[in-house]
Amino acid sequence: MRPSFTYLLFLLSSLWSSIHAQAGSNCTMSLGPDVTVCNNATFSLNPNANPNANYTWTGPAGLSCYNCPSPVVSGLTTGVYTFIGTAQTAQCTKKDTIKITVINGQQPQYNIIDDKSVCAGTQVSLGGAAFPNTFYQWSSAPPGFLSSQSNPTLTPVATTRYFIIAFSPSCPYASIDSVLITVITPPVLNLRSDTSICNGESILLGNSIQESGVNYKWTPQNGTLSNDTIPNPIATPLQTTVYKLVATKSICMSMKTVQISVVNLDLSFNVGDTVHICKGASVDVEATLNPPVNLISWTPLDGLQVLGNGLNVIATPTSSTLYTATAVVPGCTRIKNLYIAVDSLPANLTLHPSDTTICPGETVLLSSAIYNPLAYPGIEFQWLPAQGQDSLSELLVKPDETTTYLRTTTNGVCLDSALATVHVVTLPQLSVVPSDTMICIGSNVSLNLTNLLGVSDITWSPADFLSCTTCENPVATPTTTTTYTASGIYKGCPVSATAKVLIQTPPVIQFPGDLDICLGESITLNQVNEPSTTYNWTSTDPGFVPTNTAQPTITPSVSATYFVQANNGCTSQGQVTVSVSSATLTVSSDTSICQNFTAGLFASGSQPGTYEWTGGLTGQLIQVSPAETTTYTVTYTYGNNCTLTDQVTVNIQGVGPEIVFPADVELCPGESVVLNSTATPGAIYSWVSNPPGFTSTSAQPADSPEQSTQYTVTANVGDCKITKTVNVIVYNATLTVPDDVTICGGSVVDITANGSLSGSYAWSSGDTTAQISVQPDNDTVYDLVYSFGDGCTLEESVKVSVKKGFTLKIVSDPDTNRINIGDQISLMGIVSPSQNLAGFQFQWLENGQTNVGTSDAVQVIPSVENTSDTISYILTATSPNGCSQQAQFKLTVVLPLVVVPNAFTPNADGVNDLFRLKIVEGSAVVNGMEVYNRWGKLVFSSSDPLPEWDGTLEGKEAPSDVYVYIIRWQRGDGALQPPLIGDITLLR
Repeated sequence: MRPSFTYLLFLLSSLWSSIHAQAGSNCTMSLGPDVTVCNNATFSLNPNANPNANYTWTGPAGLSCYNCPSPVVSGLTTGVYTFIGTAQTAQCTKKDTIKITVINGQQPQYNIIDDKSVCAGTQVSLGGAAFPNTFYQWSSAPPGFLSSQSNPTLTPVATTRYFIIAFSPSCPYASIDSVLITVITPPVLNLRSDTSICNGESILLGNSIQESGVNYKWTPQNGTLSNDTIPNPIATPLQTTVYKLVATKSICMSMKTVQISVVNLDLSFNVGDTVHICKGASVDVEATLNPPVNLISWTPLDGLQVLGNGLNVIATPTSSTLYTATAVVPGCTRIKNLYIAVDSLPANLTLHPSDTTICPGETVLLSSAIYNPLAYPGIEFQWLPAQGQDSLSELLVKPDETTTYLRTTTNGVCLDSALATVHVVTLPQLSVVPSDTMICIGSNVSLNLTNLLGVSDITWSPADFLSCTTCENPVATPTTTTTYTASGIYKGCPVSATAKVLIQTPPVIQFPGDLDICLGESITLNQVNEPSTTYNWTSTDPGFVPTNTAQPTITPSVSATYFVQANNGCTSQGQVTVSVSSATLTVSSDTSICQNFTAGLFASGSQPGTYEWTGGLTGQLIQVSPAETTTYTVTYTYGNNCTLTDQVTVNIQGVGPEIVFPADVELCPGESVVLNSTATPGAIYSWVSNPPGFTSTSAQPADSPEQSTQYTVTANVGDCKITKTVNVIVYNATLTVPDDVTICGGSVVDITANGSLSGSYAWSSGDTTAQISVQPDNDTVYDLVYSFGDGCTLEESVKVSVKKGFTLKIVSDPDTNRINIGDQISLMGIVSPSQNLAGFQFQWLENGQTNVGTSDAVQVIPSVENTSDTISYILTATSPNGCSQQAQFKLTVVLPLVVVPNAFTPNADGVNDLFRLKIVEGSAVVNGMEVYNRWGKLVFSSSDPLPEWDGTLEGKEAPSDVYVYIIRWQRGDGALQPPLIGDITLLR
């Protein structure tokens, strides 16, 4: 029951929304307008509750619950009631208030059934008996049903919510309620018609589409069904059987039956399915039928003698033949194939050469006359003795001794044998005396060749350093170890022998790499000591004593040259010069200075070198300012790290004025600097500048120079006087930026600042480079702070004004970037935001050159020659205010890629049942397809655009075999392609 017409409309809207969307997808709380009802009214609050929220209610008694989503209001007496509902989620809390006014009168009463589910076609009564003085109005969602009965009866065809509104004169407010009838469609079954099969065969029982949520059950399940819980099982009954399928979906059920009659008929041969014979032989075939029938028919009849009723035949085919025997009884046809493979051998299998002679290491090819291998696809060869390639018709052999070879040739059941003998010549054993010898460089040796009986055409190699190359006894004088080979001919075969002449290596003398030493240092003259080698050393050094030591160590006082002779059977000689370095060091005399003053110290060596002083100072001249009398030591390094040392003393007499210039002598314009940070008591100061303009007698003067300046100060205390200078740098810089600029929206503009000195840049955009690239959406001022020198800064700004711009993209119809060759595609430029394109200018380019249009849309039919190619389209759009944009679209044009399978299995399992051209990519049309059997007979022909062969021949199943196909086809744009020719294997 519902209180007022306004609230009635609110509840109708809530109920309809709850049907089509999940209630409460966010934090909301809406109880609708305030309500006025009569006594005995009952209704729900918040029917569209959020299942993810927690609800609480406050108010007087009268609610069915106070912590539930949708409490029921009932039992309210005449009066006014206020209820507050609170919805709380993890994200928020919402509240709403409803005021319910109850007036005198009786709320209209009605009867309505509960929500229920029914099968399609079931009749339903929605209400019940009418109440006195009450009127009813029924409607539905979706709309289509109207009734004024209290208990209308109907047969719904789809899930529907039905609404009832009850009116009564005793109350000015109507009552409303609803019921949801869920209609469930029974399963759809599609079984095959009753049929007969032969014993042992299988059959698919139906062609039903499997439905989600449906349970399937077949009976009987006596082991003859592949699966009793799927809609379309395969049955292999042993006897005539009636199969029943029951399908249930929720409360609905469907049932159907199919009878499969089994006819017993068996056909067998006394031989296997395949028989091999040699050409000219015959095969006696005896067939057995159970139960017997009057006739067995055979095809083909070529080479076949049929006896009686076909139970006995004699087959004498001249080529391999597939014979088919067929027996027929009502309800069953038995077909059995017999394949007789006829084998044969080539006409001439004699081996050539059959008897030949070769030299050791030579090869010879044993072969027969050439034959056509396509005529003997199963031919096989076997050689003895085996050579590793004994399955070929010809054999390349390289025997070590005389050998007879046997080749056996088979093709099916045909057999042939052939012999060939290869004789190998026995060679004499040549030798060279001496075979191995050793000589020193420049010496020679005579090489003598022996065992020459029957050998002719003698030749020596290499020819270098031999006295002759065709004699029996040449003299060899090689400079490096050499192996000589003598070659000749014996009975037409080559013979040879070798001798090695080794060259003795002279002794190795290795002098040291560093031959520059200091006076007093020692050096070892030889770095190696070879065993069994004698040495003899002499020198230009008058103090050197000749020695036979391999590695003498010396300590020379003067530079000298040393000579050595070494002998290990061969002699080596050498000489080395050792340079001895010496020098003198002179330093400045001791000196006296005032404290706080500086003294220069000097050192000089007689040879080039380096100087290192006490305190880490380096160089010939150093400046020191000790606080007390100090002695300084200098180390002089020369030659090959030779060193000398000396000392000088600086005495302190009196105290001089101290001057400390500022550490920071870099100024920005307008800054000042204090030139001296200390004042010596009693000292007199005098300051001048360059450029002129500054003078002072202060100990610590300050100045603000406008340019870089050198300051000179003279100070004295008694007889101690000093003059010093300091350079103060002033950074004067300029900063320039471009004028204010106007751009199109979406465009990028470069702003470049130029500071006259090296420095850093800080823009208000966050950039830190002199040049920035910006793309503002609105008029924008870019401020710049330029820092230079010692923390100096200058500031500037640039304003970028923005004209209305736009973005541009290209869309295609169809929506793709890949099309098949020959297809057509439309391209359109989209300007955003949307606006009147009057005054816009458009220009299309194809691959950057071809002009294909001057409007915002073009239609193109791309065509390419390659397997796939990419075409680039560029659209340039210019608005009336001069702003311009470009968009690019890349389109790949695809040529067809087709494949042809090499086998198929037409067994009605839904997998690989048909032979056809498969188009992997692109579009193609078949102009014609023919299939031939192995004897050249046409078994299938079609000119359909996409033909398919189901493996049948004249309405019957074609036998398992290899077939030849020819497919003529063209591309999607009509271009003819080379025909596809190959073979396909049919498997059963």
